[in-house]
Amino acid sequence: MYGVVFHQMVYLPRMDKIMRTHFAPVGASNWPYITDILRERQALTLVDSSFVMTNSIAHAPNVLDVGGLHIKPGQPLTKDIGNFVSSFAEHGIIYFAMGTYINADLLGDWRVEHLIRLFGTLKQGVLWKTDSPELKDRLPSNVKISNWFPQNDVLANPSCRLFITHGGVHSAFESIYHGVPMLIIPVFADQKQNGQRAHEVGYGEAINFDTFEYEELSDKLQAVLFQTKYKSTVQHLSNVYKSSPVHPLQKAISGIEYVIRTGGAAHLKTKATDLPWYQLLLLDVIGFCLILLGLILYVVYRTGGILLNLVYGNQNQSTVKVKQSVNKKKQ
Repeated sequence: MYGVVFHQMVYLPRMDKIMRTHFAPVGASNWPYITDILRERQALTLVDSSFVMTNSIAHAPNVLDVGGLHIKPGQPLTKDIGNFVSSFAEHGIIYFAMGTYINADLLGDWRVEHLIRLFGTLKQGVLWKTDSPELKDRLPSNVKISNWFPQNDVLANPSCRLFITHGGVHSAFESIYHGVPMLIIPVFADQKQNGQRAHEVGYGEAINFDTFEYEELSDKLQAVLFQTKYKSTVQHLSNVYKSSPVHPLQKAISGIEYVIRTGGAAHLKTKATDLPWYQLLLLDVIGFCLILLGLILYVVYRTGGILLNLVYGNQNQSTVKVKQSVNKKKQ
């Protein structure tokens, strides 16, 4: 319910504004509100999701899961990165990246200190993606930093043993695809949910961004790095993902081409798109159930009151008669 309301009240108004701004040259100012467009003209929905990241979900035929369509087979690393990785061939490397927006300055000094201290105790090499070159003088010799690494190629490299990440959905897809277990430090949005999923399924662990301590960081890193259950689980998921009959990119292309060939694929649309919002959210059903429950409780209350009056009323009358009889005898 919260997600639906937030979507209607926050996301869609912003999307509508962006649409009218960028498509103004083709008359977007006269277009219907984006909700009406989505309801009446949306032929196909491509969802950035996959069953390897979520539980299985039933979709309408015009909704396709295409999560991970951006992933490609890994390419050889550049000479500089490749030489660093090769120097840790025996123990492998750890890749650490917190996405586009979370750099060392946003991590905070105490988190950075925990990370640097821990990395210095490892036999593995660490590739750390960060826009904070001032960290270079504080780093142990087994850590290499850069403002960019070819993430897909690094994760695809056989030497990559662990991915420390914020848990963004694209990063998670790439890590699962290449069979690399994760240590997730979620910050916002769906990242916490992705971290919880990694823990529950067993392909990684998650750490609370606000409260994690050095001991927790060290314990969970060591667990994911050395306990074989994490690696075996993520390799199984990788095999499941790669064994899908159709690659997500091809699924998306085929879906789009099908819509074009059938003139909009109106036959695939669900009748739910024609329902009023209160019916779509089952508010009418919930309201009916609440009214029915209220009527039942009212009937029970009134019936109970009548029964109590009958029982205690008769008892009171009997008591009065007994008292009157006793009084007459005394007289």
